[in-house]
Formats: sequence, structure tokens, C-alpha cells
Amino acid sequence: MLREGMVQFRQKKATLYLHAYGLFLLTGFWLLPYI
Repeated sequence: MLREGMVQFRQKKATLYLHAYGLFLLTGFWLLPYI
């Protein structure tokens, strides 16, 4: 039970990092012409 929770938490963290990275790439792409 505890192990399943840890795996779910890890997956959530991974998706969070992925979304943050995607957002970073998106903002970088939009700000590129202004740099």
C-alpha cells in the first residue's frame, strides 16, 4: 500500500517536472525574438 503511494507520488512529480519543462520551453520560444 505504502509502496503504491510512493510510486504514484513519483509519477506525479515526474509529470510536474515535465509540465514545468514544457512551460519553460514555451516561454523561452515566445521570448526568443525579444532577447
